[in-house]
Amino acid sequence: MLVTHVLGITPVRPGFTQWMVRPVLGGGLTWAAGHVPTPSGEIHVRWEVVTSSGIGQQMRLYVSAPANTTGRVIVPVSGAMVSVSLDGRIVYDKLKAMTAEGVQVQDRLVVVPVRGGSHRFLVS
Repeated sequence: MLVTHVLGITPVRPGFTQWMVRPVLGGGLTWAAGHVPTPSGEIHVRWEVVTSSGIGQQMRLYVSAPANTTGRVIVPVSGAMVSVSLDGRIVYDKLKAMTAEGVQVQDRLVVVPVRGGSHRFLVS
């Protein structure tokens, strides 16, 4: 199923009051988008991998969830992708050995806690 395997939208608590988004990149896909209905409203996820001269490869990830929920967004970081920003603020930078409060790094994954609402991640 697209929403659980490629977008990685899964419940952590009943009724999606807590949820997780862990997108799976690769397999020739350069983007994916979808949503999951929950009792509190829909969780929307869209990601895309773009390559451009000058900045190299980036992943853009958009997550929107009901306001009365919380979640964890698990962002894959690989190769030249060494920083993660959330809503324009850097929350992880491998080169500067910087990790924002509450953010965890596990192997090539950056785990970012978020509250419901709309969020934009940039991995570069």
